[in-house]
Amino acid sequence: MLQESDWFDFLKLNEINLALLEWYVVFFVILIFSIISKSILLRRNYGGFSKVIFYLRYVGVWIHEISHYFACLAVGFRPTGLSVKYKYDHQPNPHGSVSISDKSFERLTFLQSVIICFAPLIVSTWIVYFSLTILLTPVFDPFLRIFAGFMCISCFLGARPSNADFGFIPRAFKRDPLHSFYQIFLLSLSFLASLFLLNLNAVLFENFFFYYIIVIVFYVIFKYGFILVKISALKLKSYTNKGKTLKVIGFKPFTRRTARPLKPKNIGIKESPW
Repeated sequence: MLQESDWFDFLKLNEINLALLEWYVVFFVILIFSIISKSILLRRNYGGFSKVIFYLRYVGVWIHEISHYFACLAVGFRPTGLSVKYKYDHQPNPHGSVSISDKSFERLTFLQSVIICFAPLIVSTWIVYFSLTILLTPVFDPFLRIFAGFMCISCFLGARPSNADFGFIPRAFKRDPLHSFYQIFLLSLSFLASLFLLNLNAVLFENFFFYYIIVIVFYVIFKYGFILVKISALKLKSYTNKGKTLKVIGFKPFTRRTARPLKPKNIGIKESPW
């Protein structure tokens, strides 16, 4: 049994807690860099270098939209189209979109909209992480390191979710607020359960991706576990109420009363003499 002081020590921040939290800080930092880089590089004219920036932005848009596309598939929606264009009104302005049907959009839940919205930020963060690793490691080929540097800039220019992406989240939340709060509860419970399990066993992964897998596994367990409990409770309640209902109305199974038609004279109808 853990004493009170042991529980306090158990809940203190350690390497596992920091490993879970540091990547959320990294995501936030990449988001800030994406906003700053777009403000600096895309809103000014740099002469001949502007064309290079637009090409880098074009690559970032492809990464952004492909992330949306696969995020839709991951949450159970099949997109109807993916479009990326380099020009808008005959001027360099890389942009793109992923289309889903109206029927699918109406079934979009709060958590699904969050995953689809932030998928480009998550994917771009991982690409930046591996690109910086290559860029800052002298043993790699110089051309590969230069390519990794350009990929970093492309991801910075395409990591930030657009205003339209952010707009999906409140719309999905308002569509079913009660279910949205339930998803937030399940996600919070899954995160705490993962943190408790990792602290209890002192497990530390080198790759943060495994932490995602553990949280997802706990989310699935809690989700379908609660569904199973609900179904079992409803069946038990239905079985209990069935016996009570039959007893109250005095119903005897496997019996049937015949309904005899009333005679005309009993309801005031005079019959014909012939």
